[in-house]
Amino acid sequence: MKFKGIITEAMIDNLQMNKFDKGILKMIHKQLNTEDYKEGSGNVNDFLFSLAKKAGVDMHEMTTLYMTYEKYKEFLFSEEGIEKVSGYDVMSPDLAKLTKEILLMYLEKNYENKTVFEFDGISGELNISEDIETMIEEDMNPDVWVTMRVVGEYEGTVPNSDETYVTEETSFQGSIFFNLLPDTIKGYGYDFLSFNEESFGDWLVANEGRQYSDVLDSGYIKSAYLKPPLNYSDTEIKGYCERWFMVIKRICGKSVPILNKYKDFVEHGGYMFEGYKIKRKTIK
Repeated sequence: MKFKGIITEAMIDNLQMNKFDKGILKMIHKQLNTEDYKEGSGNVNDFLFSLAKKAGVDMHEMTTLYMTYEKYKEFLFSEEGIEKVSGYDVMSPDLAKLTKEILLMYLEKNYENKTVFEFDGISGELNISEDIETMIEEDMNPDVWVTMRVVGEYEGTVPNSDETYVTEETSFQGSIFFNLLPDTIKGYGYDFLSFNEESFGDWLVANEGRQYSDVLDSGYIKSAYLKPPLNYSDTEIKGYCERWFMVIKRICGKSVPILNKYKDFVEHGGYMFEGYKIKRKTIK
């Protein structure tokens, strides 16, 4: 039989669970019912991180026990005990902020300022622009800094005038901004932006007919192409981050042809393959 009621430490003692898990449930129950927690911000993320640290368990284990507590806290349990919650939806609205925080912590610890891909003379380095607390509060995402070495000078035209200029800052520099979590029904939004508008940006508008000098690509990746982590275990979080980087590499790869056109234009005065009309020459 099951009766409605309020969970107590005595009830926890009678559960068919190991002593360690019972102890964690008691800690959760005790901490959630303290005046400090009730009167404070009630931030579940901070609460779970703090409790996991005190108990010496990882976030996956702490989350399963927290979800177990939340599921059964208002019920008396049958003699058979309860089944510990083993699965949870990390992309659910209730866990989305916690998921993002865990992902950011993992990326910061393992990948920040490190090269995450290299191909065709192009490299990508993870950049986390703010502290994690600010990233969560401002709903920010990390980006991958993309560079490609280009050797040569570029002659450009000052906007709205006939004046020209020459710059040696021709190596491509930009960033791919890609959401850690899907933000709309369309999936994961991304933008591939350029930061050297006097050379690459000017060339992009003059030779490729683009409207904006700083946008290479922008769009969405369907959620189906980025399998979410099943839980907060290190294996699942690591696997998700690796898949996230792979998608970013694919986004970058999509723009490789136009990057190579620009490189050939600066270094050789034209495109390697036929059919590309040159409108501007570089200064030798």
